[in-house]
Amino acid sequence: MIVHGINYPGTKIGDAIVEKPGLEQPRYYWDPVIAPSGLVFYRGDLFPQWKTSVLVGGLAAQAIFRLELDKDDKAVNEEPLLTDLDQRIRDVRVFQDGAVYVQSERVRGHGPYRCIDSLCFKPRGHYKTSSCEISSRRPLRSLRDDDS
Repeated sequence: MIVHGINYPGTKIGDAIVEKPGLEQPRYYWDPVIAPSGLVFYRGDLFPQWKTSVLVGGLAAQAIFRLELDKDDKAVNEEPLLTDLDQRIRDVRVFQDGAVYVQSERVRGHGPYRCIDSLCFKPRGHYKTSSCEISSRRPLRSLRDDDS
């Protein structure tokens, strides 16, 4: 039997402490949570306006969040990006040339496909590649070509 707030051996789970002496508070957080996945400080030259930004992927939020930092590294602005993809963001990276590389995940239809999409941001648009794989042990005959 599962009981809310009780560990398997019967002990209480945590004390719901959000603050404690000696522990530093987060500089930024999301409520509801975005389920952060990848994080990168933007240091490239392709998007000069992003020089003081952090890019954070969101699994649950299905977007990238650009946090603009001030001189004290405090987040002063949040900009959601790629919200129209409707995909879980798995990772965010910055190439040497300043292009932003994003890896996202989506489920195709109701079949056993898991697709990892790669996007590369450049100032004139973004480029997409896709790689799908079978993520369950269902037999191949159960897969439908018309799943999207």
